[in-house]
Amino acid sequence: MDEDLRKTVFDNLINSLKPNGKLVFESFEKEQIKFNSGGPKDETLLFSLEEIITAFIDLEFETLAKEKIFLNEGKGHEGEGMVIRFVGRKTNETQNKNPSQPFPKGRAFIKFGRDI
Repeated sequence: MDEDLRKTVFDNLINSLKPNGKLVFESFEKEQIKFNSGGPKDETLLFSLEEIITAFIDLEFETLAKEKIFLNEGKGHEGEGMVIRFVGRKTNETQNKNPSQPFPKGRAFIKFGRDI
């Protein structure tokens, strides 16, 4: 997905949320390309933590995690994989979009799997 289309889709997701509405997002992380457990082999279809932070900076971050998981979803989706899990909530506040301060103050955490 090219950057302009991705931005449009993510902006529409955010705009569709009601106040206090939550966005739950899970995707393969860019490191997934190293694994043979499924997922896209095109890096433009994979995400980094930084891309998720930038895309959803207007939401209050409840969960932001990069995790190594074990997939067992049938043929083609088995074995270790790397995912990003995000939960964000729409508030009435305006978030700081300053790239030097990527997290909304006091509202984000990153959890890394212990095997990463």
